[in-house]
This record gives sequence, structure tokens and C-alpha cells, in this order.
Amino acid sequence: SNTDSYDGFGLAVALADELALVGAPGESSAAITVDGDGLDDSAPQAGAGYLFAREAGGAWVPRSYVKAWNGQAGDAFAWSVALTPEALLLGAVLEDGASTRINGDPADDSASAAGALY
Repeated sequence: SNTDSYDGFGLAVALADELALVGAPGESSAAITVDGDGLDDSAPQAGAGYLFAREAGGAWVPRSYVKAWNGQAGDAFAWSVALTPEALLLGAVLEDGASTRINGDPADDSASAAGALY
């Protein structure tokens, strides 16, 4: 686990079947992959999502640590979360992307706090 002060773990929670998705928009890892290095705290408030599954005995166990593929400090990734058995949706309310379409230019950070959905 990579728990730190002010991670905001639990700010957003979604449940679907035997899965739970928990947002921590204040999490500070610079990881940009699923299950990346959660101990690198060099990107303050980049944000992260945590996927849990309920086992047969009822215990919730961690399954995935989820980060934005283009995450940066201050994005607040996982401020909002939604979950179906087939898909995870995580919002980054402070992401600066100026793209106006799906799969737009990820390098264009000219729209301060425009937000994004992953």
C-alpha cells in the first residue's frame, strides 16, 4: 500500500457486482501505468484509483492500482469514479488538456483545469 496523508482515499466510491473502485485524488505517485510504482511521491495530487474485489469469504482484496496514462501533478485523477463489471471510468477534474475529442493531443496542456475522463 502507498497510503499517505491527504491522499483523499474514499472521496469517490463505485460498486458493481463484487468489485469496488475507490478514488484518491490527492495521491502523489508519478506512476503512469496500471499497477505502477505507487511509492514515488514526486507528483503531488496526481491522483489514483484502487480496484478491489470481494472474495468468496467476504473480504475485499486489492486488484489494481490505476493511474492516468498521461497523469501529472495536480490533475486530481479519480476525483470521480464509475464502475461496471466491464469498465472503469475515472475523472481528473483538474487535468489541463485542451483536446476537444477522444484520443486528442495529450501534450496540449493549454486549458487549465479543463478536466478529463479516462
